[in-house]
Amino acid sequence: MIDLISLIFIIILLLVFGFYYFLGFINPASIQIQLLGILLVLFGGFLYLNQPHPLNFMIMTLGLMVGAIGSFKSNENSTNE
Repeated sequence: MIDLISLIFIIILLLVFGFYYFLGFINPASIQIQLLGILLVLFGGFLYLNQPHPLNFMIMTLGLMVGAIGSFKSNENSTNE
């Protein structure tokens, strides 16, 4: 039951972050997005070790996707030219 509640909460949280990001209210660095992905992978992994369930694996996969999206984010405010 905790895996379903946490998956719904994580999806809602990511949708809110994405909404704020696309509106321009927040501008996280690529490393911050990657760290969010790592935290989701670790959280899903701990849940999966406690109780092997496909929803826990989905949380880990969602974390991998968030981390991959963060690695492809371009930094517009970069000082390198």
